[in-house]
Parts: sequence; C-alpha cells; structure tokens
Amino acid sequence: MTNPTKRCCYSRNLHFYTENQELELVLKCWIISLRAVKKIAGISAKAYIQILPSLSLIIGARNLATISNIDFIETEKLISSTHKKTTPARLCGYLEQFGSWLNINFGSRIS
Repeated sequence: MTNPTKRCCYSRNLHFYTENQELELVLKCWIISLRAVKKIAGISAKAYIQILPSLSLIIGARNLATISNIDFIETEKLISSTHKKTTPARLCGYLEQFGSWLNINFGSRIS
C-alpha cells in the first residue's frame, strides 16, 4: 500500500496559464504536434510552453486570426527584456517555430 501523504516529485501534466483560451488551445495543439512528430519529451514540452506568458501578454484577449508579425516582434522584445543572458535566444527560437507552425497549419501571415 502506498503512502497517501507522499507526493510525487514530478508532474506528467503540462500547465498552461493564460487568459486567452484560443491561444492556449492552439499552443496545446502545437505541443501535441511536436510530441508526435519530433518525439519531444515532457521536459522539452515544458520548455516550449515558456513562450506562453509573454505571447499572452502581448496578444491579450484578441482573436488569433488578428495576430501579425508585429505581435511576434513585440513578444521577442518582451522576452529579451525580461529574461537572462541565453534564455531569450532559446525562447525566441521557440516563438519562431510556433509562428512557422501557425503559418503552415492555419495560414497565419507570420514570417
């Protein structure tokens, strides 16, 4: 019998914290796509999710059909100003991949 008070030290669930439900849903689809195609692990998926707070802050409650390159540029600036040395380059790379995925799968004009 297991001890009910003992807590697991890791979580298999990915947590998304955003006010924009549409952005959350599309980001979840992107992560599922990455896990299926690139075979990324849960730890890697958590790294990709780190772009969500910055992108959510820039987009706000707007519809994803209205986002543009300007939103992604503003998100890159926000990431660069709020994170330490090497983190912005990595996160901006994830943001670029997300923009490309949006372009391919939804026809968004993100380049």
